[in-house]
Amino acid sequence: MDVACLIVPNFLVALARREHPELAKRPVVVGGAPEEHAAVTACSPEAAAAGVTVGTTLRRALALCSDAVFLPLQEGFARAEAQVLAELVRTADRPGARASPAWRASVTRSTWSSSRRALPRAPACRCTWAQQ
Repeated sequence: MDVACLIVPNFLVALARREHPELAKRPVVVGGAPEEHAAVTACSPEAAAAGVTVGTTLRRALALCSDAVFLPLQEGFARAEAQVLAELVRTADRPGARASPAWRASVTRSTWSSSRRALPRAPACRCTWAQQ
């Protein structure tokens, strides 16, 4: 049996930035509006540099990073996009077994694509394979 591990840092932020390119390089907080009684689900590196962490209340996140863009958590959308990635991993050629150059290039560039659109670059995205 083959096992794959795919790590996409800040996945929810990456999805938001893919849908809204104007959010690139801006602090982003995912979890809802600051006036909601909820916690940060994900945050961009820019928001993290201001002290925002996952689990911080949205109100506190606003106090720490007043210029952040606050976005709702879109669980259904995130789940669907995660399934797209999972399907790519399931159907990809395994390294050493005629792996396609496009697959190797996408892992190297940390860019993932589906038939619908491309995901943004993820700085430390990596995929590993193991035979069991």
